[in-house]
Amino acid sequence: VLEVGCGRHIGFAPLALGFGARMYLGVDPSLDVTMLHSSNLRKKYLLPAFESARAFGANMPEFSNVPFKFLGHRDIDAMLSRCRFERNGIGQITNDGEKVDICVSISCLEHIMDFRQAAKALAELSHEETFHLHVVNFSSHLSKKLPFHDLYEMPYEKFGKLWKYNVNGLRSSDMLNELNKAGLTLRCIPLDKRPEALPTCIDNSWLDTYSRDELSIRTALITSV
Repeated sequence: VLEVGCGRHIGFAPLALGFGARMYLGVDPSLDVTMLHSSNLRKKYLLPAFESARAFGANMPEFSNVPFKFLGHRDIDAMLSRCRFERNGIGQITNDGEKVDICVSISCLEHIMDFRQAAKALAELSHEETFHLHVVNFSSHLSKKLPFHDLYEMPYEKFGKLWKYNVNGLRSSDMLNELNKAGLTLRCIPLDKRPEALPTCIDNSWLDTYSRDELSIRTALITSV
């Protein structure tokens, strides 16, 4: 299992490992693996994390017949031996030819500035049957009530400079195009569309490139499903 943008604290590792992943690879520029080497942090964070993953699985019918393989604090070393963490962007990942079976991310792809390089890296890490599931938030990340606040009223470059490039400004068609060129045939499944939230005045740089329907997508899955 590869998690792109696992965050500071090892992301889905407890869930993936508990349900039998042979190996978990977490990649994030902000990664902090201090807890892996501190007995106190292991007790305060890793044990509850594994127990939360167990509870999550117990409440999901899809996992009802899959035993959760975690026996407590004595099991942590064995679990972590099946992990690899990289404090990097996915475009800079160390790859020795390995392929992953499952690749996931949550609200990560929209923050990757060199998306073309990231798409190539994802393609290199995938085989023909790799399952991809990426939750992407196409909002401006400035306001929940006004998801496209400031973003569509100006060209992206102006928005990027104003807000320190907090998002890359790519829309779903841009991501699919780069992924496809890299060799990954994925699709977009909109989860939340907000046509009523589109600003009254949208800069022509957006309207000349995208339909209003695509611009109204707030969140979507980029997936192989």
